[in-house]
Amino acid sequence: MKRVVLYVKDKCPHCKDAQRYLDSKN
Repeated sequence: MKRVVLYVKDKCPHCKDAQRYLDSKN
């Protein structure tokens, strides 16, 4: 899933919160 997070982060730098949310859920 890290790949997806990196992809999303690259496409949407302001989605850092989303990454944190997913990381917290994992």
